[in-house]
Amino acid sequence: MLLNGPSSANSLLVQDGEPVLSGTGKLTLESLGEGTCGPALSVQKGARLSLTDAEGALSVSARTVLVGATEGAEQSALNLFGATLEAPTSLSIARNGSLVSGDALSGGSISPGLLLTPKVVIGQGSPAPVDGFVLPLMQLSGGAYDWTSLEVGEQSAGLLTLSSEANLTVQTLKVGQTPGQRGDVELRDRQTFLDAKDAGVGDTGPGRVQVSGGATFFSSEFLFLGIDESGELLLDGKAPDGTSSALSADQGRLGANKQGLATLQLTQGAFASFTGDLRAGIAGTAFITASDPDTQLVVFGQSTVGETGNGNVDILTGASALLTGQTTLGVQSTGVGDLKVEGAANEVQLASSLEAASIIVGAAGQGSFEVRNGARARLTGDLQVATQAEGRGRVLLDGPPVASAGSLGPPTLDCDGSLGLGEAGAATMDLVNGATASFQALRVGGGTQPARLTLNTSSGIEVLAASAGDALAGQVFVGGGTGRSVLELKNGSSMLVLPGNLPAAGDVFVQRNGVLRVDTSSAMAVQELFVVGTLIGKVVETGL
Repeated sequence: MLLNGPSSANSLLVQDGEPVLSGTGKLTLESLGEGTCGPALSVQKGARLSLTDAEGALSVSARTVLVGATEGAEQSALNLFGATLEAPTSLSIARNGSLVSGDALSGGSISPGLLLTPKVVIGQGSPAPVDGFVLPLMQLSGGAYDWTSLEVGEQSAGLLTLSSEANLTVQTLKVGQTPGQRGDVELRDRQTFLDAKDAGVGDTGPGRVQVSGGATFFSSEFLFLGIDESGELLLDGKAPDGTSSALSADQGRLGANKQGLATLQLTQGAFASFTGDLRAGIAGTAFITASDPDTQLVVFGQSTVGETGNGNVDILTGASALLTGQTTLGVQSTGVGDLKVEGAANEVQLASSLEAASIIVGAAGQGSFEVRNGARARLTGDLQVATQAEGRGRVLLDGPPVASAGSLGPPTLDCDGSLGLGEAGAATMDLVNGATASFQALRVGGGTQPARLTLNTSSGIEVLAASAGDALAGQVFVGGGTGRSVLELKNGSSMLVLPGNLPAAGDVFVQRNGVLRVDTSSAMAVQELFVVGTLIGKVVETGL
């Protein structure tokens, strides 16, 4: 069908064959109005309509567009090759329907069309409970698109794919709207972008977004994963030129409600950054995993992991994380937050790394912080464990693999601030397998709950204040509260409390309800020792 010049009709219903509309004019479908008729342009019952614009300026304007059918099992398609399709109200892909802009199968050799509409719904109508159901699908291969809202998986499952430098901007993105009917978004290829001001993945239905091949997903305000259902954001790999598959978001909200389950996974050199705060496990459950060399997670705001729900962050097998704001693990009494940095040793050593400001492990909730298997962590602020009376915190520093034993290398944990272990709540910290740590100052206990710091199997701690900025100023305190506090060195471990340039530096105070235990294979050297509590073993006082 060839269109020359402007033309108009009440509506267009395509239910048979594979018609092609081409030419240089504009077809306007003047529907009778909302609620008085069906969509102005509808492709149903196995038909396939193609709008092509190889030479001129073909455009079709229809108030509403529907591809597929809310009932029925026939596959229907609308292909948009170079032409402009305008739907001033909305465009919907129902079950067994698809829309392709550009030639997605041949990598963009056919020019994409221009799709002008404020609202797009992919997955409208109930899914067919029979074999042969075709997923409602939209493929955008190349081109630029700007919409107000996009819903993928509204009533039935739905899929959106962007490839070949397609650029899509939306104000509101919802992926997964109906229980049991998943919405999927796939971003492929370098310079392919999805920019959503507000994004919700896994709202009242399951949702998933996959970013690969160097594509980028932007969220300029709020990114929600796992609101009331499962929400997944998977970033994988790089483009051939080294461009990382990436997430760039402002505020991250993972596991928002009790039934929410959020997964943020970064692999094979992917990159994710949050310019604002990242909250994981707000009331539901959240998992954040970064693995493999060159993979990086960056948070410029504050990070909370396990507010009233459960949150878990794993930095694995050579990945790295940068957390420039305060990080809190286990915020409220029901919250559980875990942070693990773990290396790997196969043919080569893959030393994962963490650089962070201050970390609170178990504020009023339960928290754990682990640095294992040759991984490294550096803090520019304090490490505090169990800061409130109801808080429970655990820290584990595990040294390098056996193959690397004997090589000192950088410390397992290098902290520019002080260690406060159980100042109010119950806390434990263990250094094992040659792990090493350095602090400006150190306090074990002081609250109403027990606290224990154990150095085992050739592990070591060095306390040296570089400035008087820390209130403890190069000192070590054990005890002082009503809870029993223990600092123990065993199996060849060591602790050096060095005087530095400060008058009080190098002093150790064993206060009431405090126990300092040093076995015969271990060593502790201090400038001056003051004991009110209990000392078991020998401490060398240098007197410097």
